[in-house]
Amino acid sequence: MKKLVALTMALVLTFAFGYVTMASTIGIGANEGFAAEIKNQIEPSEDEINVTGYYGLNEQTQFSLGYGTDSKDITLGARYAFADNMAVTLDHTMADAEDGIDTTVLGFRYKHQLNDVLALVGVVSYTDMDEITIMGLDGQAEYQFNDQVVGNLGFQYGSPDSDLIELDAYTNIVAGVEIKPIENVTAFLDYTMVDEEIADDDTIDLGVAYSF
Repeated sequence: MKKLVALTMALVLTFAFGYVTMASTIGIGANEGFAAEIKNQIEPSEDEINVTGYYGLNEQTQFSLGYGTDSKDITLGARYAFADNMAVTLDHTMADAEDGIDTTVLGFRYKHQLNDVLALVGVVSYTDMDEITIMGLDGQAEYQFNDQVVGNLGFQYGSPDSDLIELDAYTNIVAGVEIKPIENVTAFLDYTMVDEEIADDDTIDLGVAYSF
């Protein structure tokens, strides 16, 4: 019973909040050097602050290390762009809680630039949480208003499977904006309309990233 409760909680958190570190725009390649990102759910308010450090080995390969200040979970990540518009990702979260569940997410990203200001992005993912697996599909349109502002609108679809409990597919709608006031600083705001089958409240996430 204890394990079932832990699985259910992990599933709800994954449904509601998706990837731990995901700014408004979805990246493909990498920037050489170090970067840091701080993200917090401000509505409904959460104590958890996600801090992530990134290291770009070159224009194709990026590694990351994330930490949740409240959960104390640690996430190791890697992204490799094998083409200008395609990349694979691997993220593994080590839960700190005694009854916590480690999570591994394997993803594939594809980005198509329709013109100078509009791009379409798709993400296919496979999430493994012990007794629960999730096939995910994200789609997003990104519109660049100018050199400093990019808006996005998309969806997050997940189809979970478990031998322990019956689970329904879900679809979240996400709208966001990314602002780059100066060269090394990026701020982003994401509003997620959460599927009512998995949560009652929509969420708002705020984050800031700095490139060294």
